[in-house]
Amino acid sequence: MNIKNLTTVLAFAAIFLFAGCNSDDDSGTDPIIDPSVEATSPGDEVDNVSLDKVVSVGFNQEMDASTFNSNTFTLKQ
Repeated sequence: MNIKNLTTVLAFAAIFLFAGCNSDDDSGTDPIIDPSVEATSPGDEVDNVSLDKVVSVGFNQEMDASTFNSNTFTLKQ
């Protein structure tokens, strides 16, 4: 009779163990990845660029242009 009780207890313990496990999938959402610069024009370390050259930057993900200002994006020499 003790083996039957032990089996029942182990079965309930297994049910609670598996019910408490959570998968790594967070409801199908992608993890947040910080944006990074993939390409620039003119390129890095290019000399003799005219002062009226339009600077363009390509990121690794789509960006909202309305969020860019002098506090959030800095061009350096």
